[in-house]
Amino acid sequence: MKLRMKDTLWPAAMTLVCVAWLTGCNVMDNPALMQAGGSALRAVALTDAEVIQLSTQSCAAMDAQNHLASSGSAYARQLSQVVAPLPRTINDQAVNFKLYQTQEVNAWPMDNGCVRVYTGPMDLMNDDELRGVIAHEMGHVALGHSRAGMRTAYATSAV
Repeated sequence: MKLRMKDTLWPAAMTLVCVAWLTGCNVMDNPALMQAGGSALRAVALTDAEVIQLSTQSCAAMDAQNHLASSGSAYARQLSQVVAPLPRTINDQAVNFKLYQTQEVNAWPMDNGCVRVYTGPMDLMNDDELRGVIAHEMGHVALGHSRAGMRTAYATSAV
């Protein structure tokens, strides 16, 4: 997929239109306007390094908030076997698997290569199905979906 200039500038252009529309408002909040402009700029100018940094911070926060399965658990041994044939790097980022001990059925990735798997799906799926879920999450990393999500969040914040 080729990214066209109009696709990249759309969030900033829409923010500028909104700002121009609001300039006549007597109750305009200048600090909020500056924050919106900053968010719009971040949406357009978000660098790979910033995405990796934000991803690393997010993964660390989530790891701290969740119960990690112990490395010697049956779940950890199963995950190790399931991911053995999968790539260990994506977009020059080392893949970092961790396992959350919870019955919730979920898994998620970030662009820094962190992939988090919950034990819930491991109780419901066979190894091939679980490998498919994890490969799907790795596909999100390969396609840079965290970056796209961050851009959308900044653009939404700006509006």
